[in-house]
Amino acid sequence: MKKLIAVFLMVTMLTGCESSGRVHDKNYLRAVEIDGDKITMCFFGENTKPVKVKAENPVSAVEKAELITGKQIFTGYTEMIAIKECDTVTTLENMLHHLKVSPSCYVVRTQVKDIFSENSAEVLEGSVKNALLDGFASDCDIITVMGNLLDPRIKTEIPEINSKGFIGNTVI
Repeated sequence: MKKLIAVFLMVTMLTGCESSGRVHDKNYLRAVEIDGDKITMCFFGENTKPVKVKAENPVSAVEKAELITGKQIFTGYTEMIAIKECDTVTTLENMLHHLKVSPSCYVVRTQVKDIFSENSAEVLEGSVKNALLDGFASDCDIITVMGNLLDPRIKTEIPEINSKGFIGNTVI
């Protein structure tokens, strides 16, 4: 019996699970810009560049970006979704239900092309966070925005950003 247990433990330890769960084996999505079929993803980390892909939806975009980066993309810590031209309800539903972004993820509007090319996702998200704390920005977590969009009686207002940060609120 002892030999059987020892063999079982050795087989379990040698199953090739070494890389699963390691932080450096994944890219952690920080922010995403969605402009029609052009999707730009920014990741946590100093040495990561935004990844741009063409895809029909955010789920396909993540799959393409995983092929480009060679790493699995974890979306559970996503801080901000910047929407430009897209079907907002369907896009946010994909982000929330299929990609499992954080319920506290901000949804913002932008009219700037390639919003992350002129400033970092960290700075832009921080600008929105400060506007929320100071009472200038509308509540914009993905749960609140989705709830408002699905209720036709409610006017859905979210923060708008440009390449410098928060510039006001806009109705979507």
